[in-house]
Amino acid sequence: MKVLFVSPYLGNSYGGTSRVVSELARSLANSSLSVDVVSTNANDGEILDVELQKWLCQSNHRVQYFPAWHRSDLVFSSTLLLWLNQHIKNYDIVHTHTLFSPLIALTHALCRFYQVPYVMTPHGMLDPWALSYKAWKKRFYYSRFEQPFLKNASAIQTLSVSETEQVSKLGYAHSILIPNGIHKCEFEQLSYA
Repeated sequence: MKVLFVSPYLGNSYGGTSRVVSELARSLANSSLSVDVVSTNANDGEILDVELQKWLCQSNHRVQYFPAWHRSDLVFSSTLLLWLNQHIKNYDIVHTHTLFSPLIALTHALCRFYQVPYVMTPHGMLDPWALSYKAWKKRFYYSRFEQPFLKNASAIQTLSVSETEQVSKLGYAHSILIPNGIHKCEFEQLSYA
């Protein structure tokens, strides 16, 4: 099975989402799946120092970065969209990360056009506190773009019980709770001072 992860960013400045995408890709690839990750070189006010438009081999999966126009977490890449338009149909499933991103909404549109199933992970963006931040913009964007694409997702991956409940309150019955994992070895040698 070929899995494609799509995230607008993988830079450390964006916090947990970047780490979750990388760790989940690595874990799935350990399950004998073919996993590719595509993203941009956005890193908040900077850009990542990475090779662009070339597959970079990780331990068990590949990552490809594309040049982006970005302002903080608003990220867009026409070259990534062109690549997706050419290659998305070669994957069995697409897993997207975050909401309120034109890049992700257009990825969902391409999935629908090419009839490729997709899983969506909102990373807390449907929680009440997140929806209330810049609410008037989000209400418009959510009703026009996010809501239809969320309804058509094969599944919505939630990371906590409270996120699952919130997604359910919004009328999405096709969520699946898969919390973030941890590496046991990172906690074996803790010092208690």
